[in-house]
Amino acid sequence: FGFDPELLAMVPSPVHAVLACFPLTDRYKQRLQNQPPRTEAADAPYFMQQTVPNACGTVALIHAFANLPPQVAAQADPESWLARVVGRTG
Repeated sequence: FGFDPELLAMVPSPVHAVLACFPLTDRYKQRLQNQPPRTEAADAPYFMQQTVPNACGTVALIHAFANLPPQVAAQADPESWLARVVGRTG
């Protein structure tokens, strides 16, 4: 597994999201604390803070869905639970 060009060539296209789940170590948390606070821009990607443990995959999938290009997102059912969650929290 990796992001080498030879490996990425095996991934079917188009790709709209890449999910990377990794442990939040103390070192990583410390690096986050040393960064300046983020400002919200009008075109900022959708972001939802994970507040419960062991939900990283679910939160990652919500992020992937919420940040789809508009032409792809338009194909989703607007009444699906996922579209409703994103609509209420985005």
